Amino acid sequence: MNKEWITDGTGLGGLPIYGIVTILFFVTGYELRSYQLASGFIIFYCSTMLIRYFYFKKRPKEELYTTTVQKLDASSFPSLHASRVTTLTLITASFYENTAVTILLIISAAAICWTRIVLRRHDIIDVSGGIILGMLTTGIVLYILTPVLQLLPVS
Repeated sequence: MNKEWITDGTGLGGLPIYGIVTILFFVTGYELRSYQLASGFIIFYCSTMLIRYFYFKKRPKEELYTTTVQKLDASSFPSLHASRVTTLTLITASFYENTAVTILLIISAAAICWTRIVLRRHDIIDVSGGIILGMLTTGIVLYILTPVLQLLPVS
């Protein structure tokens, strides 16, 4: 498979796509979903940085670092892409409540996670940890934070 395709595919699990989907939910009148995605981002990002601060794991394709911020980025566990795409998939799937859309989202998320391994940014443990963190984040957002988020202003 063409490495350029794999590199492009991994970008679908990146921050820009997550941000665009979050903003699209907001501007189309689905503020609650936007708030859920934003809350999820804060939870999985802070959790990932905290884990990486206390537990450093080299990436399969090792990266050099000199600062604490670079060290956090050079650490591979858990996969932030996997957490992000899992949270995005599960919250978006809960919005559509459509089996075909859910299957498409899950296949896309799995493909993005696979690209992280192929590009040697993560191994299966890193990706699995990211998926679990994304699932926990989604559970917290949907079942604990949503009642509070529903109190926020909507248009």
